[in-house]
Amino acid sequence: MDEMRKKIIIQEINSRKESRMLPEQYCNYLNYTVKANCRHQNRIKPGAKKTTSFPGC
Repeated sequence: MDEMRKKIIIQEINSRKESRMLPEQYCNYLNYTVKANCRHQNRIKPGAKKTTSFPGC
């Protein structure tokens, strides 16, 4: 996932957490998932099949 897109997603999750639009535990899980998924994507070899559910990651 490109860095700008990752930042926007994380900011949006944190915004919803602060405004209590989503439960704190759910936001924590989403943040963890986005960060872990992107770390995983950075380890995939070029040309390998992507298995992510986040388009553009």
